Amino acid sequence: MGFSLKLCPLVFLLSFFLAFSFSLSFSSSSATQLCSHEHATVLLQFISAFSINKSASSECEYFSGVKSYSKTLSWKEGTDCCFWNGITCDNVTGNVIDLDLSCSNLYGSFPSNSSLFLTKSLQRLNLSFNDFKLSKIPREIGQFVSLKHLDLSYSEFSGQVPNEISHLSNMLEVLDIGNNNIKDTFPYWLESLPKLQVLILRSNKFQGFVRDTKANSSFSKLRVLDLSNNDFFGPLPVHFIENLKAMVNPLEDDNSAQYMGGSFSYEYSIVVILKGLSIELEKVLTVFTSFDLSKNKFAREIPKVIGKLSSLKGLNLSYNNFSGQIPHSLQNLTNLEWLDLSSNELVGEIPQELVSLTSLSVLNLSNNQLVGCIPQGNQFNTFGNSSYEGNLRLYGFPLTKSCDGNGLPQQPPSSFHGKDHELWEFGWRVVLLGYGCGFVFGLLIGYLTFHNGEPKWFVTLFNGQQNQRARNVRKARTRAQRRN
Repeated sequence: MGFSLKLCPLVFLLSFFLAFSFSLSFSSSSATQLCSHEHATVLLQFISAFSINKSASSECEYFSGVKSYSKTLSWKEGTDCCFWNGITCDNVTGNVIDLDLSCSNLYGSFPSNSSLFLTKSLQRLNLSFNDFKLSKIPREIGQFVSLKHLDLSYSEFSGQVPNEISHLSNMLEVLDIGNNNIKDTFPYWLESLPKLQVLILRSNKFQGFVRDTKANSSFSKLRVLDLSNNDFFGPLPVHFIENLKAMVNPLEDDNSAQYMGGSFSYEYSIVVILKGLSIELEKVLTVFTSFDLSKNKFAREIPKVIGKLSSLKGLNLSYNNFSGQIPHSLQNLTNLEWLDLSSNELVGEIPQELVSLTSLSVLNLSNNQLVGCIPQGNQFNTFGNSSYEGNLRLYGFPLTKSCDGNGLPQQPPSSFHGKDHELWEFGWRVVLLGYGCGFVFGLLIGYLTFHNGEPKWFVTLFNGQQNQRARNVRKARTRAQRRN
């Protein structure tokens, strides 16, 4: 009991010391906020230009699987902006380096003189899935000299892509301006961005030719190229494709590998067209190399050089005007997981060499003019009818029209020749039947005559005919004598 009483003052002193230390630590951390007052003021001025409207991010959950919410409601003056929703700060300097306001229900015109452009430290800016009321992409965006990721997709931007984005040449790795209302030609000046790894221009109003690039190093780091659902036309530029060196060897240098595993990994929705429907396969990192030119007006033959992009996981050239045969060089795309060449004007047979693509899990060759037998073996044994429908002269599994053992389509017997054959057989049967019946009848008459003499009915019939002929002869002679 006495020992316990002696411990009480010690416990009390220890508790008091811990509480005092905690209060000092808390007051010290409160006094030294990470976020600078300047950055907090700039950010609050930026969001003051917009209202909150849930319909502004209505597509967010459908396309990204994330529910929208107003991140900026947590932004309060006098609080540390590094703890605001959507903001990440540098642990050392306290500068804002990541601003993610995707799916934040922001609604309103985007001001070209926005205070946001004063945050030079930004490395990642994501404004996707908001509604900026057909604002033009501000030219001032080129002031973000440290920017690595720029995502303006699904945000109702219009106009052209500002050339000032080329000022981000030292750092920019991801540019996603897909699903807007941008009307422009292909921005060739993007080739000046040597670190660009993801370029997404899909679902806009881009138009015209995609010509060959000038420099051999143009777009050499690209791993994801998505130009789908625009109005590009003409043949595919061979030299442009040859420059996509990262699609040949995705981890050709250590810097790329380090980026791929860094904190700024970028998720990109892979979309393929199956039976006319856009289906999201999965979200993948940029190491997932893909080449998507679907839903344009590209024409002529598919260049054989595409077979050099051996690191491709996905190739989608569907809904274009490609003609000619499927290039045999596609057999070199050994990492390919999905291939969509549907709804073109491709002719000829499916190359047997494609059976070697053992990673292939999605194949769509429907609605072309392909002929012959479908290759068999490996992954080709797993594809259903929908992979080939709309090719009326294709045969073999899984279609109902089969091929013979020599790999040739089995033709059903012609109905015309079948009827001829039946008529021929019927005619000979009648002839043989007639010969047979006559032969038997003759034998029967001979037998009866030999054994019984001439049958009465036979004699009567035969003699009657002879007597009639004799009477006719006599009458003719009598008439002749009377004339004389």
